Amino acid sequence: MATGLTEVTVRPPGRLDLGPADGLVFAGWTGRACVFGSVRAGDVTVEIGARIADGGCLPAPG
Repeated sequence: MATGLTEVTVRPPGRLDLGPADGLVFAGWTGRACVFGSVRAGDVTVEIGARIADGGCLPAPG
């Protein structure tokens, strides 16, 4: 199924991410907003927001 999201990222959280250390963070661009969140056993969060200062939806994993 196509989501319509571009610039999709799924990865373990980096030091600047707010996601759980035992899960994954994800983000994608709708063309107007970022859809981002985290996934771990028993918990999924999804939020919508603007791009961050570097123009992406997630900070670099650093």
